[in-house]
Amino acid sequence: MLKETADLTHSITATELFEACRELFGAEVDLSHDFLRYLQPGGAKAAFRKKAKETHPDLAAGLPPRLQRQQAEQFQRARAAYELLVAFFRHREEPGHGPAAPGGSPARERDYYQGPLPSRPLQLGRYLYFRGIIPFRVLLQALTWQRACRPAVGVIARELGLLTAAEVQTILTVPLPGRFCDRAVKLGLLKPFQASQLLLNQRSRHRRIGHYFVQHGLVTPAELEQLLREFHRHNARFAPAAGR
Repeated sequence: MLKETADLTHSITATELFEACRELFGAEVDLSHDFLRYLQPGGAKAAFRKKAKETHPDLAAGLPPRLQRQQAEQFQRARAAYELLVAFFRHREEPGHGPAAPGGSPARERDYYQGPLPSRPLQLGRYLYFRGIIPFRVLLQALTWQRACRPAVGVIARELGLLTAAEVQTILTVPLPGRFCDRAVKLGLLKPFQASQLLLNQRSRHRRIGHYFVQHGLVTPAELEQLLREFHRHNARFAPAAGR
């Protein structure tokens, strides 16, 4: 399967594509062959714009030279990742490289899941996908939209007065593993409970993913309400019992 993805272009390997996606979308994204298959140019462009706003070298003006270099390197990695994905999209859209059904027409019916509903709690987007309501490519588009709409943790921290602009830039550029809050705690700029509160604050500002499906005409508001009731019943069935 990995070979099929790699064959989309002679010079790009599947490993490089996964690394590019991880650079733009973050480590929390569940990368898979389906992710690459259904990832759209608009989603990658939105992720790059968000990443560029966080890593542009101009933001490091006034910081020590070492941090300026690190900021510039992060920006260059993001740009290289996006350019690699653009090349991937260009080749994928060439005749003969997209998934097709017998007779040459796009195999859109294969975008929809047709198996049993998993016996575990699910997030709403994945629940709708496993119900066969939305295709996987739309799920990716909705998740990309939701992620692009949420404010960065550093922005929230500045709004709440927990970090200064210089501290945010230091956290973004410091060569430490982990996400923003992990690095902030390691640097002593945030306490663990502050980091947890920031992540909860960011999560509370998520645009509800159901709105995306309504806005794009995939479900009506009434249908979404019914699906939400069924979604909550499904998750209640498989929620771990208290005390286990």
